[in-house]
Amino acid sequence: MRTLGHAVVQRRSPAIRDRVVELLRPCESGEVDFGHLMRRLPMVLAGEFMGIPERYWDDIALWAGACVAPDDPAYALGNSTAQTLRLAHHHIFACFRELVRYRRANPGEDLISVLIGITDSMSGRGKPLDDWRILLNCYSFILGANTTTPNVASHTLLALIQRPELWPLLDDEQARAGLVEEGIRWTSPTHHLVRRATADARFGDVTIRAGDWVAAWVASANRDEAVFDDPFTFDIRRSPNRHLGFGGGPHYCIGAPMSRLVLGMLFEELTRRYAAFELTGPLVHLHSNWINGLVSMPVKAIAR
Repeated sequence: MRTLGHAVVQRRSPAIRDRVVELLRPCESGEVDFGHLMRRLPMVLAGEFMGIPERYWDDIALWAGACVAPDDPAYALGNSTAQTLRLAHHHIFACFRELVRYRRANPGEDLISVLIGITDSMSGRGKPLDDWRILLNCYSFILGANTTTPNVASHTLLALIQRPELWPLLDDEQARAGLVEEGIRWTSPTHHLVRRATADARFGDVTIRAGDWVAAWVASANRDEAVFDDPFTFDIRRSPNRHLGFGGGPHYCIGAPMSRLVLGMLFEELTRRYAAFELTGPLVHLHSNWINGLVSMPVKAIAR
């Protein structure tokens, strides 16, 4: 989709950088919970591209987290997993329904306006997308953004804290680009994807029948010794880095250019401002077997 293509992302990059700089301002106080701070990082992008008013950003980040990790105390919205899921989905769809209604009356250059303007190729009649399809697209996009990019940011900073010798190397733009790609591979924010086979297939010594459920473990693939040299080493010089952090083929992540851009900006601003970071408290991992997340990561920023 050209709305999220490289050229459009680059054109909006000055405004996105300003948002990133503002997001990182709490680091100036010295100590900050980086895991919690990064909740807002995907909204810097998604909010900008989808035309979501900033007053919704924190709520959407919370609801998106509750949709994928309803058992985690940080995202509990109700007294049970089922209630949390119901409330999270109700709130997020109600919010997007309101935004779609507004954009139908006041179209702009945002993703929601684009979705309103395209036709449904599946209908074969060239009809505009109905509200339900628009809502599902918004939901998929916002969940993808909120469950991946912030966790790559936190896990990558953690990897740097554990390897302080790498920090001085990041003054170099190429090294920062390598850091982003290795951070995505290393984090593998989506542990696995579950799909249903549409036809019989043979995978190694295993026969998969049409209708079988299949779990693809992305985190395992990103540490495949047949693809990566020394896969259990965090190596910002790794090249090539054929990770599956953004998927592949027709299912390649539509938000990949946006994610790479904001992660690159994030670490450029961090390394420009600070000499290092230190952990100041225990890590709290997201309670999920699907998303590799950090709910809490208290750190101290060391000024240059």
